[in-house]
Amino acid sequence: MSPLNFAHSLHISFNMFRGLIDGRLERVLEGFDEGLVTEVRLRVGKPLVLFQGGVRCCPRAESGVYVVTRDDIDRVLGIASDFSIYAVNDQLTKGYLVKDGIRIGVVGRGVVERGRIVTVKDVNALVLRIPHQVKGCADKVIERVVGDGYPHLKSTLVISPPGAGKTTLLRDMARQVSTHLNTLVIDERFELGGVDGSLDLGESEVMSGVSKAVAYEFGVRSTSPQLIVTDELFRREDIEAVKDIMRCGVKVFASVHGKNLDDLKRSETFVGIEECFQCFVTLAPIGKIVSIYEK
Repeated sequence: MSPLNFAHSLHISFNMFRGLIDGRLERVLEGFDEGLVTEVRLRVGKPLVLFQGGVRCCPRAESGVYVVTRDDIDRVLGIASDFSIYAVNDQLTKGYLVKDGIRIGVVGRGVVERGRIVTVKDVNALVLRIPHQVKGCADKVIERVVGDGYPHLKSTLVISPPGAGKTTLLRDMARQVSTHLNTLVIDERFELGGVDGSLDLGESEVMSGVSKAVAYEFGVRSTSPQLIVTDELFRREDIEAVKDIMRCGVKVFASVHGKNLDDLKRSETFVGIEECFQCFVTLAPIGKIVSIYEK
């Protein structure tokens, strides 16, 4: 099947990323195809790494491969936190920051009190995930999950390894279906809709920054959705919450990390997940639809 065409994605997200960098980093990244960059990795004392169209690249400076400095990390952190790390500490304790729709994974020394992380210090690495808007990339999937019409929509799980395009596909699925069904997007980590609607989710209502279990219960009561679209399922309680939603007659689109459905069935975390969904979409890097399986 055809891959998701990231070359035709809107460049708004990468432009947002450019707002997080300045100085030497900005000059080094000039010339890269904005529509294809999906991830940027900065590690102190290590080469700067970009993933462009699924290919790992190490940008070069005048003297050779560009090596990330402590100053680079501090500059990006400063801009991402509006120069107030204390103001974003709640996000830091979850391992990431969000700035203008860009999710930034944070690696450093965790400070633990009473069994929980209370802050992160001495940050030595950042992983920036660049969201993409690829309108129309879900066309083939929507044809299958709609089937006999929107009232008969199939709950669908998108399965793939990290960085293969799950969120990009889900985003377009939500956008397309939202013009036909009341759609609620649960965007716990600001990945689907970005910040302040920076990514197009059609006519969906969006609930951001709230745990799935809380958002599911609140959202079903407050918006009466016919479809809930959620970002990655990764805890057992996420699966149980999906089951509860479906008992209310609400359809669900969701994603999960994995190789395929058989791979998920072998995981204790995802026992019974095949009972929750009627359609399973498997992706391979980058954005290639490997299979669409319907029960």
